[in-house]
Parts: sequence; C-alpha cells; structure tokens
Amino acid sequence: VDVSNAAGTVSATATLSVVSATTPPQITGPPQNQSAPYNGSVTFTVAATGDGPLTYQWHNNGNRMSNGLNVSGANAPTLTMQRLQGFNAGTIRVDVSNAAGTVSATATLAVIGAP
Repeated sequence: VDVSNAAGTVSATATLSVVSATTPPQITGPPQNQSAPYNGSVTFTVAATGDGPLTYQWHNNGNRMSNGLNVSGANAPTLTMQRLQGFNAGTIRVDVSNAAGTVSATATLAVIGAP
C-alpha cells in the first residue's frame, strides 16, 4: 500500500490471512432413545466437537423444530419438548454444522399413553 501527500510517500505491506473451519463437526455423544408420558416432557442432548462455531438444528419426524411454547433449545445442544402429543412420537434428529460440514444423529421418542 502506498500513501502519498505533499510531504511524500509512505509504503507498507499488509498480509491477509483467511482462517476457515478445517475440522468438521463430530458427534461424540449422540442423543439417546427415550420414552415419555403423553402430555409430559423430554430432554435430548448431543455432544459434539469440531472447529467452532458449531450450530445445532433439531428435527422431529423430519420437520425442522423451532423454539416456542412446547419446544426450547431447537438450535442448541440440549432440546426440551413439553406437552408431548402422539404426533411427537418417532424420530428425533439433530444436525451439527460448521463451515467444514454437517453431521447428524438420531434417536427415537416413544410417547406413552397417547390417545
């Protein structure tokens, strides 16, 4: 870079380093299969490593979950579902991502006593 004015010119060199996630995420503690009562609650947890930041997205039977009245932690390592209904039974999947990729793990949720 050269900068000039009436007093003269000054030169400098700059170095730009781009650092990207080189270690993809790896699930070290997958969520476990669980049973919970109808209208009850359940918590799923995942443990993962990899270059940060890691992002999380939970799914219930293929449907992307979002935080709301009955769900918290939809984008966190720990998911809590409350007021369980029969349609919640099935597959719970978590996707863990960073700039180097995405990995997934699944667990099964059984809702006991659902009408």
